[in-house]
Amino acid sequence: MAFKLRQMMFLWGVVNIVSILPYLHPVVAIVGGTEAVKGTYPHMALLGRVASEDTQSVAEAVYEWFCGGSLISDRFVLTAAHCAYSKMQNPPTIVRLGEHNLKDSQSPSRQDFGIRNIVHHPNFQHAYNDIALLELSARVIFNQFIQPACLWSNNEDPVHPLVATGWGSMGYYGEQATVLQKVQIPLVPNGVCNQKIVRNRRLRYGILGMQMCAGDPNGGKDTCAGDSGGPLQVLVPEAERKAGLCSSSYYVVGITSNGMICGAADRPGLVMHFVLMFGVTHLHPVIAIVGGEDAIKGEYPHMALLGRTSTGDSDGFVDLTIEWFCGGSLISDRFVLTAAHCAYSKMQNPPTIVRLGEHNLKDSQSPSRQDFGIRNIVHHPNFQHAYNDIALLELSARVIFNQFIQPACLWSNNEDPVHPLVATGWGSMGYYGEQATVLQKVQIPLVPNGACNQRIFPNRRLRYGILGMQMCAGDPNGGKDTCAGDSGGPLQVLVPEADRRSGLCSSFHYVVGVTSNGMICGTVNQPGIYSRVSCYIPWITQVLDSDRGQ
Repeated sequence: MAFKLRQMMFLWGVVNIVSILPYLHPVVAIVGGTEAVKGTYPHMALLGRVASEDTQSVAEAVYEWFCGGSLISDRFVLTAAHCAYSKMQNPPTIVRLGEHNLKDSQSPSRQDFGIRNIVHHPNFQHAYNDIALLELSARVIFNQFIQPACLWSNNEDPVHPLVATGWGSMGYYGEQATVLQKVQIPLVPNGVCNQKIVRNRRLRYGILGMQMCAGDPNGGKDTCAGDSGGPLQVLVPEAERKAGLCSSSYYVVGITSNGMICGAADRPGLVMHFVLMFGVTHLHPVIAIVGGEDAIKGEYPHMALLGRTSTGDSDGFVDLTIEWFCGGSLISDRFVLTAAHCAYSKMQNPPTIVRLGEHNLKDSQSPSRQDFGIRNIVHHPNFQHAYNDIALLELSARVIFNQFIQPACLWSNNEDPVHPLVATGWGSMGYYGEQATVLQKVQIPLVPNGACNQRIFPNRRLRYGILGMQMCAGDPNGGKDTCAGDSGGPLQVLVPEADRRSGLCSSFHYVVGVTSNGMICGTVNQPGIYSRVSCYIPWITQVLDSDRGQ
């Protein structure tokens, strides 16, 4: 059986590669497995490229399906670097999701995506750091047969059985599988693995910590040619699903990398072994409202939409040539408050337009909406990933207030509000949901920072945990949250009548937080992260005062 080593990378996941023997080679197939039930592994991906004239492929004549992968978000597929790196002669050009039987050309569950970008690990060399990410050409809409997997983040290997899947050869001399195969294979400790493999040019340092080995000691069960890049996975325990640690069916523990003669006795395969990047799947900018309802037109007159010229594969709702991708709050007649990750000077495609007075994105004739150019973007000087994620947009002209366009006040109290908080936005209505066209609102409770730190795993983007300038909010039972597309929008509270009468605030709402980041939206015990506005009052005041002095 092939000796497989999986290397998983931190952030990049340290994946363990798969087996080697006299000759270490990329793993191509599942040996000793059985056919998987359709939809059991909805994260499985196939990597393809235009087939050469002498390609023997079980798929359509146009494409050669040569490696596997795992969908880990609505835009990225995780695979092996030897399957996809910038200098390879014939890299993958297409990713197929929802596949089960390669010969079923009429399958309605399959979807093909182009590849926008290939990012292999910077230290990839032969069997080491054999991990890569493929950015797809469009966002994936999840369904029964296409869903992302979570990434295993524990330093300890799973105690539950591991399963490898793929469409590779069913034996060293066997035919390629047409139906997705699965095989349960035990882990082999790295020390034992190093005694069984033969070192060579591709594995000169032996099995290292970012790799792992798996294989049946008696032979007959293994990955083989064609399975490279595919997952070595474990079922998510029901308790972890209920606790909101992972809403998917599987954790990806390793990436099939290299091996020897597949299925041979005492020849485990190599898998890249990663220690999950962002704790639970992936810390990402928040895109949508989950569990909300339609707001009344004019109820949140400070709401703003950030737009930019659409590139054709936009992430947001496209209005003619504009992609609306983030939210914001009008806080004066010239400035909009938003998240820095939505608007900062070095981003590739920054916002160029702000829309106010919007309610229904499909109502192109709405007289209440007004569009403004952006004169200047001022992000917080210490913005870094999830920290100080706040920015101000200076509009190209003064705003004339009316019934549907009015500024909000900023919450300046060091104590959090005791009244209910509401998040608003036009983002996706669920992690697997469609984007909202009518402004959504959802009431979500605050989560103390101490409790939030216990629920969110530190990672590259959140390496210091939740700090004082941040705040968390989310329904502990799941189902109510902000999600993809709501970034930059407000977490707000109604202005008490007493404050309005005393002149403390003449607006309807205080903006308490700016929607920043989160995990899988709407899941149990996974609150969203917001920039705490009260901590930034001096900086905001300084920026606004500089404008008044001009």
